[in-house]
Amino acid sequence: MQADGFEEEQLWRLETVLAKTGLSRTKMYEMIECGEFPEPVPLSVRCVAWVASEVNAFIRKCISKRDEKQSRSAAARPRQKESDAADHRLSTD
Repeated sequence: MQADGFEEEQLWRLETVLAKTGLSRTKMYEMIECGEFPEPVPLSVRCVAWVASEVNAFIRKCISKRDEKQSRSAAARPRQKESDAADHRLSTD
């Protein structure tokens, strides 16, 4: 941690953000407009960048949503009895 109380941050330019997220440029800007993606930081009149920790938080949020969805769908699926599963494997062999 630095003396001013802030951890060292990184700023990523557009190409890096697109590569890290897998989003298209159009989709990313649509998500910014909707408040679903972090806004860029202006560096100059024609230059912006994104705070790396904010982009990483977005990525973690996407992963969490996926994991929650998978766990909900797994919990909703009825469990097969072991004997039924074995019978199914034998009949398909």
